[in-house]
Amino acid sequence: MILGLWKITPVLKPQIKRTLLPMGKNAVGVLACSSPGESRTCVDAVDDEVCDSNSYEVISRADLKMNGGSITTNGINSYGAYANGKKAYINLDYVVLETVADGSYAVAIRQGNIDIKKFYYNKWH
Repeated sequence: MILGLWKITPVLKPQIKRTLLPMGKNAVGVLACSSPGESRTCVDAVDDEVCDSNSYEVISRADLKMNGGSITTNGINSYGAYANGKKAYINLDYVVLETVADGSYAVAIRQGNIDIKKFYYNKWH
């Protein structure tokens, strides 16, 4: 999970061949979350920005990049990649996405952004 004010960009190199196996109900392989002040809050430090009405608005940003490897989900309501919040960004390049249980999903987006390039998806159920 990427938290707060810091811009952290984890990069998984293709030559390392990372494999993520989120197991069980509600598991997540990779998560970028930027939704302060909501019921699904997952950050604790934020940026202030001036919006059009000259009042301050709370904004947080989460960036995650995965280059190579695989994500296999196995569990009800499990997600391979989950972008939650307006400033949540996930970039997947050369990643294998697999779901092996009913009710598991390769990706989920709640106001966020996921960019997938050159991927392979397999559904085993």
